[in-house]
Amino acid sequence: MTLVSPFHLAQVEVLAAPSAAAPQRAADAKTSLLTLLAQALGSTLRFHWNRLRYLSLTSEVQKGPVRYARARQGDASANLPYSLGRDNRGVLCGVQPAWLYLGDFAGAGRQKVALIRKLLAKLPGSVTFHFSFQSDLPNAPLVREAFASAGFTILDWKTYIYTPPTEYADLVDTFTGKSIKGTLRRARRDLEVVEISADEFIEGQRANLASSGKKTNRNDNLDELILREAVRRKCVRVLGARRRSVTGSGPAPIDAALVCLWDETSRTMLLWRLSYREYGDGPLKPHVDASKLLVLAAMEDCAARRFTLDTDGYTPGIAKMYQLFGPGVFQHADRLHCERECLWATLIRYYPSLGRRFPRLGRLLKAGPRLVNEPA
Repeated sequence: MTLVSPFHLAQVEVLAAPSAAAPQRAADAKTSLLTLLAQALGSTLRFHWNRLRYLSLTSEVQKGPVRYARARQGDASANLPYSLGRDNRGVLCGVQPAWLYLGDFAGAGRQKVALIRKLLAKLPGSVTFHFSFQSDLPNAPLVREAFASAGFTILDWKTYIYTPPTEYADLVDTFTGKSIKGTLRRARRDLEVVEISADEFIEGQRANLASSGKKTNRNDNLDELILREAVRRKCVRVLGARRRSVTGSGPAPIDAALVCLWDETSRTMLLWRLSYREYGDGPLKPHVDASKLLVLAAMEDCAARRFTLDTDGYTPGIAKMYQLFGPGVFQHADRLHCERECLWATLIRYYPSLGRRFPRLGRLLKAGPRLVNEPA
């Protein structure tokens, strides 16, 4: 059954950059292809040597939207949660559940390094992984060492953090931008913020891509799995902004939509996905400040919960919007990312024709663990 919804987006912009490895990709352009492939092979060998070192050549069979690598080193134990989904190339990708950032691991000194290496040895070998850590990560050098020794690329990515004030009458009054206060008050007058379903968000995003012909470098399958699991865990809000209805008329189409996730333990709320409608004429023309009003709604929700708001990285366009709130409102922070690309993903990134010419090899190298409801 197809849902009928006014949620028809003409543009999708994610709050995080296309990949935390974007600076690495730019550096790759200046490096010879042979060198890049040699580096990829070296990383793959280090990853599998780490698995052999801890006699973990096969991963534990698990099902479900969230899986766990578990390990113990002496009196210290830890687990590493991850979710799996295939991208549009069929490559199996894994990330930590998006509502949380990874924190520090148990243990100290060399014990911590060994424990992390054991965790990484439990990961399936044919999966491309990307893990993000909290911005104030203690013992970061030890975490970097452990991941790098297991074949992961270490990346530093900038993000914006918002810490709400403890006391305020109207959050808008705390902003320091020259024009943002009037902009948001006019947006409040013209628009309403409503809850929308995960299905509406997913369907709207897909309809947009189909109608506009635009491509996304996001893993839609993994995004949908994470969003539905967040709904089940009740750690998500999906908001839409639309023009206020005129008497006698039906609801206006959604001009922008925002997905917020949070983790009660770390007391962090994440601006995960922001989408907005770009096209329309007359009364269907989207409001230019709909996205800003949704960010304000997230900031207000975060302040009410006494959480910290994290933007999960940013694109250049989104960075300009955050700057409108004024100096000191959104603060820059650095976040550690650890990324491991499986060998097949690296090969077809530089030689896309390999996937078409050698499909059996592709199925062998990218097979990975079977996903829930995935055909044999």
